[in-house]
Amino acid sequence: GTVILSTYTAETGYEELKKLFCEDIVPLKNEIMNETNTNHTITQINDIIIQGIIYSYIIRANNEEINFQVGINDEVPKIKNITSFEMSRLLGIMLDNAFEAVSEISNKKHRTVKLSVYVINNVIKFVIKNKYANKPDIMKVFSNKYSTKGDGRGRGLAILKKIVDKHKDIFLSVIIDEDYFIVELKIYN
Repeated sequence: GTVILSTYTAETGYEELKKLFCEDIVPLKNEIMNETNTNHTITQINDIIIQGIIYSYIIRANNEEINFQVGINDEVPKIKNITSFEMSRLLGIMLDNAFEAVSEISNKKHRTVKLSVYVINNVIKFVIKNKYANKPDIMKVFSNKYSTKGDGRGRGLAILKKIVDKHKDIFLSVIIDEDYFIVELKIYN
């Protein structure tokens, strides 16, 4: 699962991880492409680790009956200013939060998560939108304890912000509109 993957990245070297992706995740690629025709755009991401993380959520979405839509407008170059591990951790947190939020929606038809990746000149933008059951409080979403699910959950955005704050080339914004909770990660590459 995804959790194992993120702890795995913290404790092992790049080569072992690359091996894991090549042996365990890449073979799933064909399977996924046969199942869903929308996710072939994932191959436009040049970083195999980031590709792998997104694939693991495609699989999870299928298992959890979540409508996970991935759209990528262009080839995504390797990101220079942040390691693949940190980047996959950021994406993992963003997607975990989104998946958790939609799993609370009782009507399965409305369990929608959208990941869009835009490349414009030297800027790479990852935008994750999810529907929600209860509208979150925009003023509190970055606090350590805040969650729409009660105590001890929802620390994701606080951790996200902490990682982003270490990098001067990465910006994070959160928007809540009538339908979607939107987290945007903007990277100057």
